[in-house]
Amino acid sequence: MRLRIELLSDLCAGSGEAVAGIVDTEVTSDPYGIPLIPGRRIKGLFREAAKELLEYSMVSKEAVEAMFGMPGEEGPGIYFDTLYPTDYTKMRDLLREMEQNEELKRFTEKEWVRSFYMDVRTHTAIDANGIADENTLRNIRVICQKHGSNEKAQNLVFEGDVQLSGEMKEEQKQLLIKCAQIVRHMGLYRTRGYGNVKCSFSEIEDS
Repeated sequence: MRLRIELLSDLCAGSGEAVAGIVDTEVTSDPYGIPLIPGRRIKGLFREAAKELLEYSMVSKEAVEAMFGMPGEEGPGIYFDTLYPTDYTKMRDLLREMEQNEELKRFTEKEWVRSFYMDVRTHTAIDANGIADENTLRNIRVICQKHGSNEKAQNLVFEGDVQLSGEMKEEQKQLLIKCAQIVRHMGLYRTRGYGNVKCSFSEIEDS
């Protein structure tokens, strides 16, 4: 199964790192600066979605445990790949070629690549009088919803495979599809309008 996540708003997929004096919350990216979403985070979101389905008796306990394991334990071989933008391979290969050209090499610098996909937003806390609280100013880097700057720019889409150690049964596929319908928010600052997403699956064609 191939997972597709479309951004419906900007996304802050925090890396837990910061850049002193520049960014307080950094986004996870590859060595070039192209954004990515770690598979373990997606797995956590889908596990929580499966628990929610179980609470409403929409799936069986056996199906959830077979997919994600018992509480506190790892699942029996389910694996979520790291998700990359759909144009990742093309962009990565282009950057590799540009690195070999002295005139274009500067455009492969991490901050330049990040500026193509991301932006830095500033937030601060406001007190009861509508005045900014001291020492609450924060700069966060976000992955922009739109890919490109022209009027025809489309929502950025991330893709990655989801696999089981054995053959995936139809019941397991349906569980993943239901979980995808529930996962509509992810990342940091979800209460501030970030991280609205649309998840969907497609079958992986045999080569």
